[in-house]
Amino acid sequence: MLCFQYSPITEPILSASLTGNFAAFTANQTFFGVRVNMVQRSGADGSMVDLSDGFFGTAPFPDPPKIDVGPVDTGVVSAPIPSSFFPTLANIGNWFEFTDTGDGVFAIDYLSLDIVTASGVTQAFFGTPDGFGIGIPTGGNLPAPLPDSLPFGTTGTGLDESISSKSSHWEVPEPGTVLLLAGGLLLLPFAARKKRRSRPPNGAGFPLQL
Repeated sequence: MLCFQYSPITEPILSASLTGNFAAFTANQTFFGVRVNMVQRSGADGSMVDLSDGFFGTAPFPDPPKIDVGPVDTGVVSAPIPSSFFPTLANIGNWFEFTDTGDGVFAIDYLSLDIVTASGVTQAFFGTPDGFGIGIPTGGNLPAPLPDSLPFGTTGTGLDESISSKSSHWEVPEPGTVLLLAGGLLLLPFAARKKRRSRPPNGAGFPLQL
């Protein structure tokens, strides 16, 4: 089971954010009125914070999105977490859905929970920050467009491989560990833009430029 894991934080939290490293990702928050990209966090008391506007922007498809990374580009996207969630940051749930609304194919290297204190930054990862499994430096380029450089099904996890959409629900049974309770990998048939890259076998495909 995949998880965020980090040691207990005993000093005041100055800021926190949820971050992702993506390749060739185009992401409007809505696609013809249907929400296909979102990031939400829920507290143990039932409170909910929606980070989607900060992460993806608000432009609906087919308007130019905030996230629109080119065919061989990679980029890091981050959204701040409100300070009201700092006291129970470990005891929190996560809901996310990532869908490429461009040509229907993209890749995720990792997601991270970044916590800043006076002592420095604590990072807890979902996935390994290994440059999409092939050592691409942060902000570097893929050796070729997707899916050629990161074929579909390479890892079977939805990380470090070509995908069209990934959604998951995370819950926290105990402080310091965020467990992935349920997740799915969906290949969704969305309309492609005129600018196309290599297509996945089923014709579905979507891209992240910052």
